[in-house]
Amino acid sequence: NGKEANRDAYFAMWKSVVDTYVGNNLVYFEPFNEPWQYSAADWTTLAVQWVTTYSNVPKGRIIIAGSYSDTDVRVQGADSRLDGTLLSLHIYPFNDPTQTATAAWTTRLQTNLGSYASRTIVTEWGAPMTTGIGYSGAGEGDNSGSFISAISTYLHDNTIGSCYWPVLRTADTWSLTTLTGSDTNLALTVTNASGLARVQSAFGL
Repeated sequence: NGKEANRDAYFAMWKSVVDTYVGNNLVYFEPFNEPWQYSAADWTTLAVQWVTTYSNVPKGRIIIAGSYSDTDVRVQGADSRLDGTLLSLHIYPFNDPTQTATAAWTTRLQTNLGSYASRTIVTEWGAPMTTGIGYSGAGEGDNSGSFISAISTYLHDNTIGSCYWPVLRTADTWSLTTLTGSDTNLALTVTNASGLARVQSAFGL
């Protein structure tokens, strides 16, 4: 629900996780996903407490969520106590459902990144994939089309790491694939080739 239910239990859980994985350089730590019940200041205070409590975790392997639902990283990026950490940003077409211009989506992303794009991962972005929409054009005049065009281009051009949501999720119109088969004989089918091409471009592939 956007906030930890019990702070003592929260830190005890994280101690167990950190103790288990701190020695594995492939593991990154995100103290909280979408801390939307906190003010920006209160969430930043908790994030600093996490970083201080687990000072044995290299800061370059800590991913700090942006304010509210990871929508704006400027407060966390500006806090010197979080210097060296990575930042997490989410952006979706429903953040501005009436927006249909690629330039406006680019501006929104730039604004919410502030001057911290070099240390930010766009850990969630996506749009409908199974509704028949095509993403090969510029996307102007359409909420999802302009979003996908603008975000994928900006991520590619600025070499920002990202994660598409969701690559696979049953009965989700945003899913980039569907699962077929049974038992161990499974296969993924792409739901939208033009959408996949945009994601691949964003990834620099």
